[in-house]
Amino acid sequence: MRMALTLAHEAAAAGETPIGAVAVIGGEAVGSARNRVEEKQSSSAHAELELLHELENRRGDWRMEDVTVYVTKEPCPMCAGALVNARVRRIVYGVADPRFGGCSVFGIPAHPGALFHPEVTGGVCAGEAAALLAKFFREARAERKRLSIRMRNHFDPEYAAAQSALLREVFGFDLEFWYRLGMWNEKYESYALFDGPRMVAHVGLSRLNLRIAGKEIRAAQLNGVACTPSERGRGYAGRLLNGVLRRYSGTPIFLFANKRVLDFYLKFGFTPRSMALPVAETVVDNPGLQPVKTGPDKLRKLASIRRQPSSIFAVNNDSELRSFHLYGDFADQLYLLAPGIAVAAEACGRTLKLHELFADRPVCWETLARLLPFSGIGRVEFGFCPDRLGIEFHWERAPESEHLFVRGNWTLPENFLIPEFSRS
Repeated sequence: MRMALTLAHEAAAAGETPIGAVAVIGGEAVGSARNRVEEKQSSSAHAELELLHELENRRGDWRMEDVTVYVTKEPCPMCAGALVNARVRRIVYGVADPRFGGCSVFGIPAHPGALFHPEVTGGVCAGEAAALLAKFFREARAERKRLSIRMRNHFDPEYAAAQSALLREVFGFDLEFWYRLGMWNEKYESYALFDGPRMVAHVGLSRLNLRIAGKEIRAAQLNGVACTPSERGRGYAGRLLNGVLRRYSGTPIFLFANKRVLDFYLKFGFTPRSMALPVAETVVDNPGLQPVKTGPDKLRKLASIRRQPSSIFAVNNDSELRSFHLYGDFADQLYLLAPGIAVAAEACGRTLKLHELFADRPVCWETLARLLPFSGIGRVEFGFCPDRLGIEFHWERAPESEHLFVRGNWTLPENFLIPEFSRS
């Protein structure tokens, strides 16, 4: 039981309810586990079930007739039932649960309908186990009172300053230029956890209207999921994310994440999905054209116009996101081709990366190719689905620098691309 109490302390330090469990055979500990409910985002990741899974994997057998399980708190009905089904020889627990105890209240191990009846001993080191639980819940209540959750769906100077400070600390950038553009409206929701005036965790959400293979879908894109480094490991980002997902439980949600945090999103019901890259093997060779670079201010109105959205995957209400990219990632790659026609593009050797097309009228590829101020191009990679341009293209595997995750009810075509200018 002392070993189990040590594991319970480890669980508390990780933000989990402090319960530990140890398996013993013939006086020797053969397995140990602790609560991992928050870590795994699983209601079944109790210490007892984690312990049984460990033993099953190690022994290659589910029968535990020779095993005694020591657990710091009386098993709940779920865990008591699992221990009975595993045919555990004996259950020894610390503090009893007078409201929901699987042994003392529900009597599962002694139930006459059970096919196996483990021996049960309670009250071992009960005082220490009870004190640890009481301390954990007392501190959790104090922390919930100290930390407040706020939501904004409009610009607020004080809130924005705290948000920028956190984003700079975690990602190395902020949204100051986007604030100045006045683009923060009700479509962008920011959820944050505050410790006094300091934002310690954040989850952003953009509400979008998508058109996928001709079907209109209301969806949401998550972004800026972050926790200040000094507070990591305390479940703050997960607490916020859980709240947002509950609020949008019936809404398809997607996000982009890097490799470092892939496992984090899997715990919240997200699944990875691969995008494809539209590529055309075509010639662009206009040595006589002088490039006319332009700036975001001159293209902002044009960027808000959508004259030929893709029939494969399009975002219908992304003007704020398009402005974000116009002034951000692609500000130095903007070219005015003709009145009412512009692109965000860059040449990489013989490859032209055509990130976005801005036009106040439908444009075909034949016309566009004559206006592009590039030479020696034999391959074009599109940052959007170019099906409305009238160009022959094929799909290739998209680069893995960004990992797409989706959650909810999606019907996606085999090959698709979420436009670069619609991602956050």
